[in-house]
Amino acid sequence: DFLYDCNSMGISDMTVQLTEQQEGSLYRENEAGYRSLVHEAYTTLPGQVRENSLLYLQACDPNFAYSSPPESSDPAELINRIELVRYCLSRSGRYTLSPGATPADRDFVDYFLTENHKGYCVHFATSGVVLLRSMGVPARYAEGYVVTWDDLNEIRETGSANITDANAHAWVEVYLDGFGWLPVEFTPGYADLQSTPHQDGEPLDNPPEVSSRPEDSSSSSISLPVSEPE
Repeated sequence: DFLYDCNSMGISDMTVQLTEQQEGSLYRENEAGYRSLVHEAYTTLPGQVRENSLLYLQACDPNFAYSSPPESSDPAELINRIELVRYCLSRSGRYTLSPGATPADRDFVDYFLTENHKGYCVHFATSGVVLLRSMGVPARYAEGYVVTWDDLNEIRETGSANITDANAHAWVEVYLDGFGWLPVEFTPGYADLQSTPHQDGEPLDNPPEVSSRPEDSSSSSISLPVSEPE
Protein backbone atom coordinates (compact mmCIF):
# COMPACT_ATOMS: atom_id res chain seq x y z
CA ASP A 1 0.00 0.00 0.00
CA PHE A 2 0.98 3.61 -0.56
CA LEU A 3 0.92 5.60 2.65
CA TYR A 4 0.33 9.32 2.68
CA ASP A 5 1.03 10.80 6.10
CA CYS A 6 -0.46 14.27 6.04
CA ASN A 7 1.35 15.16 9.28
CA SER A 8 4.48 15.62 7.18
CA MET A 9 2.59 18.27 5.20
CA GLY A 10 1.39 20.12 8.27
CA ILE A 11 -2.02 18.48 8.43
CA SER A 12 -2.48 16.79 11.78
CA ASP A 13 -4.18 13.47 12.49
CA MET A 14 -4.98 12.61 8.89
CA THR A 15 -3.63 9.58 7.10
CA VAL A 16 -4.86 8.36 3.76
CA GLN A 17 -4.05 4.92 2.49
CA LEU A 18 -4.58 3.89 -1.10
CA THR A 19 -3.79 0.57 -2.68
CA GLU A 20 -1.55 0.56 -5.72
CA GLN A 21 -4.47 -0.29 -7.97
CA GLN A 22 -6.68 2.44 -6.55
CA GLU A 23 -3.96 5.04 -6.94
CA GLY A 24 -3.33 4.08 -10.57
CA SER A 25 -7.02 4.30 -11.39
CA LEU A 26 -7.38 7.63 -9.59
CA TYR A 27 -4.34 9.06 -11.37
CA ARG A 28 -5.59 8.04 -14.83
CA GLU A 29 -9.02 9.54 -14.14
CA ASN A 30 -7.60 12.85 -12.90
CA GLU A 31 -4.93 12.99 -15.60
CA ALA A 32 -7.50 12.56 -18.37
CA GLY A 33 -9.37 15.63 -17.17
CA TYR A 34 -6.22 17.67 -16.68
CA ARG A 35 -4.96 16.59 -20.10
CA SER A 36 -7.92 18.23 -21.80
CA LEU A 37 -7.23 21.50 -20.01
CA VAL A 38 -3.53 21.32 -20.91
CA HIS A 39 -4.14 20.74 -24.61
CA GLU A 40 -6.55 23.65 -24.69
CA ALA A 41 -4.56 26.16 -22.63
CA TYR A 42 -0.93 25.32 -23.45
CA THR A 43 -1.09 25.12 -27.24
CA THR A 44 -2.64 28.56 -27.79
CA LEU A 45 -0.84 31.30 -29.74
CA PRO A 46 -1.95 34.46 -31.51
CA GLY A 47 -2.67 33.66 -35.16
CA GLN A 48 0.18 35.70 -36.62
CA VAL A 49 2.68 34.31 -34.11
CA ARG A 50 1.72 30.74 -35.05
CA GLU A 51 1.99 31.54 -38.74
CA ASN A 52 5.40 33.18 -38.35
CA SER A 53 6.66 30.27 -36.24
CA LEU A 54 5.61 27.68 -38.81
CA LEU A 55 7.28 29.71 -41.58
CA TYR A 56 10.46 29.81 -39.49
CA LEU A 57 10.41 26.02 -38.99
CA GLN A 58 9.72 25.42 -42.67
CA ALA A 59 12.67 27.61 -43.61
CA CYS A 60 14.86 25.76 -41.11
CA ASP A 61 13.83 22.30 -42.31
CA PRO A 62 12.70 21.87 -45.96
CA ASN A 63 11.16 18.53 -44.97
CA PHE A 64 9.04 20.10 -42.23
CA ALA A 65 5.82 18.14 -41.81
CA TYR A 66 4.55 18.94 -38.31
CA SER A 67 1.83 21.53 -38.86
CA SER A 68 -0.80 19.34 -37.17
CA PRO A 69 -0.74 18.23 -33.50
CA PRO A 70 1.24 15.06 -32.68
CA GLU A 71 -0.42 11.74 -32.00
CA SER A 72 -0.71 11.50 -28.22
CA SER A 73 0.01 7.75 -28.35
CA ASP A 74 3.38 8.22 -30.06
CA PRO A 75 6.13 9.67 -27.83
CA ALA A 76 8.59 9.30 -30.72
CA GLU A 77 6.69 11.96 -32.67
CA LEU A 78 6.92 14.30 -29.68
CA ILE A 79 10.66 13.68 -29.48
CA ASN A 80 11.07 14.46 -33.18
CA ARG A 81 9.37 17.84 -32.75
CA ILE A 82 11.48 18.67 -29.71
CA GLU A 83 14.67 17.77 -31.57
CA LEU A 84 13.59 19.87 -34.56
CA VAL A 85 13.17 22.92 -32.32
CA ARG A 86 16.54 22.28 -30.66
CA TYR A 87 18.20 21.97 -34.06
CA CYS A 88 16.66 25.17 -35.40
CA LEU A 89 17.47 27.20 -32.29
CA SER A 90 21.06 25.98 -32.32
CA ARG A 91 21.40 27.17 -35.92
CA SER A 92 19.81 30.59 -35.56
CA GLY A 93 20.66 31.58 -31.99
CA ARG A 94 23.93 32.46 -30.28
CA TYR A 95 24.19 32.40 -26.48
CA THR A 96 25.17 35.70 -24.90
CA LEU A 97 24.28 37.65 -21.77
CA SER A 98 24.35 40.89 -23.79
CA PRO A 99 21.82 40.46 -26.60
CA GLY A 100 20.66 44.06 -26.61
CA ALA A 101 17.08 45.25 -26.19
CA THR A 102 14.17 44.14 -28.33
CA PRO A 103 12.74 47.14 -30.24
CA ALA A 104 9.42 48.32 -28.83
CA ASP A 105 7.62 47.60 -32.10
CA ARG A 106 8.95 44.05 -32.50
CA ASP A 107 7.77 40.72 -31.12
CA PHE A 108 10.32 39.30 -28.65
CA VAL A 109 10.50 35.83 -30.23
CA ASP A 110 10.30 36.93 -33.85
CA TYR A 111 13.10 39.46 -33.35
CA PHE A 112 15.32 36.83 -31.71
CA LEU A 113 14.67 34.17 -34.36
CA THR A 114 14.77 36.23 -37.52
CA GLU A 115 16.99 39.24 -36.91
CA ASN A 116 19.01 39.54 -33.72
CA HIS A 117 19.92 35.84 -33.26
CA LYS A 118 21.49 36.57 -29.86
CA GLY A 119 20.13 35.76 -26.42
CA TYR A 120 20.34 33.84 -23.16
CA CYS A 121 18.11 31.26 -21.47
CA VAL A 122 14.99 33.46 -21.49
CA HIS A 123 15.23 33.90 -25.26
CA PHE A 124 15.80 30.21 -25.98
CA ALA A 125 13.11 28.99 -23.58
CA THR A 126 10.48 31.49 -24.74
CA SER A 127 11.19 30.70 -28.37
CA GLY A 128 11.11 26.97 -27.65
CA VAL A 129 7.65 27.26 -26.11
CA VAL A 130 6.31 29.26 -29.06
CA LEU A 131 7.77 26.90 -31.69
CA LEU A 132 6.47 23.80 -29.92
CA ARG A 133 3.00 25.28 -29.49
CA SER A 134 2.92 26.20 -33.17
CA MET A 135 3.21 22.45 -33.89
CA GLY A 136 0.48 21.55 -31.42
CA VAL A 137 2.77 20.42 -28.59
CA PRO A 138 1.56 21.52 -25.12
CA ALA A 139 4.44 23.56 -23.73
CA ARG A 140 5.03 26.09 -20.98
CA TYR A 141 7.81 28.43 -19.88
CA ALA A 142 9.47 27.77 -16.52
CA GLU A 143 11.95 29.71 -14.41
CA GLY A 144 13.91 28.65 -11.38
CA TYR A 145 17.43 27.98 -10.18
CA VAL A 146 20.16 25.63 -11.34
CA VAL A 147 21.53 23.37 -8.60
CA THR A 148 24.89 22.01 -9.74
CA TRP A 149 26.82 18.97 -8.62
CA ASP A 150 29.07 21.28 -6.62
CA ASP A 151 25.99 22.59 -4.81
CA LEU A 152 24.83 19.05 -4.08
CA ASN A 153 28.24 18.10 -2.74
CA GLU A 154 28.19 21.19 -0.52
CA ILE A 155 24.78 20.18 0.82
CA ARG A 156 26.09 16.69 1.61
CA GLU A 157 29.08 18.13 3.43
CA THR A 158 27.54 21.08 5.25
CA GLY A 159 23.77 20.54 5.08
CA SER A 160 23.16 23.66 2.96
CA ALA A 161 24.24 25.47 -0.20
CA ASN A 162 24.25 29.12 -1.24
CA ILE A 163 21.97 29.41 -4.31
CA THR A 164 22.15 32.97 -5.68
CA ASP A 165 20.75 34.91 -8.62
CA ALA A 166 23.70 33.64 -10.64
CA ASN A 167 21.96 30.24 -10.58
CA ALA A 168 18.80 31.65 -12.18
CA HIS A 169 17.69 29.82 -15.32
CA ALA A 170 14.75 29.36 -17.68
CA TRP A 171 13.68 26.21 -19.49
CA VAL A 172 10.73 24.58 -21.26
CA GLU A 173 8.31 21.95 -20.02
CA VAL A 174 6.29 19.77 -22.41
CA TYR A 175 3.29 17.65 -21.53
CA LEU A 176 3.35 13.92 -22.26
CA ASP A 177 -0.14 12.45 -22.13
CA GLY A 178 -0.48 9.90 -19.35
CA PHE A 179 2.54 11.18 -17.42
CA GLY A 180 2.63 14.94 -17.05
CA TRP A 181 5.11 17.78 -17.49
CA LEU A 182 8.67 16.98 -18.53
CA PRO A 183 11.56 19.51 -18.56
CA VAL A 184 13.27 20.15 -21.89
CA GLU A 185 16.43 22.22 -22.33
CA PHE A 186 16.99 24.41 -25.38
CA THR A 187 19.70 26.80 -24.16
CA PRO A 188 23.04 25.83 -25.79
CA GLY A 189 25.35 24.14 -23.32
CA TYR A 190 22.68 23.26 -20.77
CA ALA A 191 21.44 19.94 -22.17
CA ASP A 192 24.34 18.17 -20.45
CA LEU A 193 23.88 20.15 -17.25
CA GLN A 194 23.88 17.06 -15.00
CA SER A 195 27.35 16.04 -16.12
CA THR A 196 28.90 19.45 -16.92
CA PRO A 197 26.86 22.09 -15.08
CA HIS A 198 27.08 25.78 -15.90
CA GLN A 199 25.31 28.72 -14.39
CA ASP A 200 23.37 31.16 -16.52
CA GLY A 201 25.51 33.93 -15.07
CA GLU A 202 28.57 32.24 -16.59
CA PRO A 203 28.33 32.29 -20.41
CA LEU A 204 29.81 29.33 -22.22
CA ASP A 205 32.81 30.11 -24.41
CA ASN A 206 32.00 27.38 -26.93
CA PRO A 207 28.45 26.11 -26.49
CA PRO A 208 27.82 22.94 -28.53
CA GLU A 209 25.78 23.18 -31.69
CA VAL A 210 23.70 20.62 -33.53
CA SER A 211 25.37 20.23 -36.91
CA SER A 212 22.70 18.25 -38.73
CA ARG A 213 18.94 17.87 -38.68
CA PRO A 214 17.95 14.80 -36.59
CA GLU A 215 16.16 12.39 -38.91
CA ASP A 216 14.14 10.57 -36.27
CA SER A 217 13.95 9.79 -32.57
CA SER A 218 16.18 6.70 -32.80
CA SER A 219 19.31 8.82 -32.23
CA SER A 220 17.75 11.31 -29.85
CA SER A 221 19.26 12.06 -26.46
CA ILE A 222 15.77 12.65 -25.07
CA SER A 223 14.27 9.75 -23.15
CA LEU A 224 10.51 9.68 -22.63
CA PRO A 225 8.40 7.00 -20.96
CA VAL A 226 6.44 4.93 -23.45
CA SER A 227 3.66 3.35 -21.37
CA GLU A 228 1.13 4.63 -18.88
CA PRO A 229 1.72 4.01 -15.17
CA GLU A 230 0.07 0.94 -13.72
